[in-house]
Amino acid sequence: QGARTCTGRLVNAIHIFSHSGPHGVFGSASGGAVGLYRDGVSVAQRAGGARTVADFPLAPLAQEVIVVLHGCNTANGDDSFARALFQRLSSSLSNPRVFAHPNGGCCGRDNSWREFSTRAPTGRAVRSIVPHYSGDGCCSS
Repeated sequence: QGARTCTGRLVNAIHIFSHSGPHGVFGSASGGAVGLYRDGVSVAQRAGGARTVADFPLAPLAQEVIVVLHGCNTANGDDSFARALFQRLSSSLSNPRVFAHPNGGCCGRDNSWREFSTRAPTGRAVRSIVPHYSGDGCCSS
């Protein structure tokens, strides 16, 4: 909502860099309890700031918003966080896309993605997501 207010335009791209897993992107405090999750947030976690994809605001987003999840494993499994986020976005937006990694590795890589879109609502493997992101890795050899 802050980006929409600041720019005066609908948000058309979101990049999230975070430690993550198939059930969400982890927050920094309390062992990650304050992040954004597929489901299963307790009352105590919610009081600390944790949210689920159902809480993801849709009003500030463009109909064709692109969300890129740069953390590990957010597209791992049939009920992944990335898929749940796509389902949330597509409940109101006409052409959202979510890109996420189905495996572990460095956040700067552009070599293993899964795309969730209206053409591939259950996800499809894609190697690169240029022009939405281009990275050659952030790991030291």
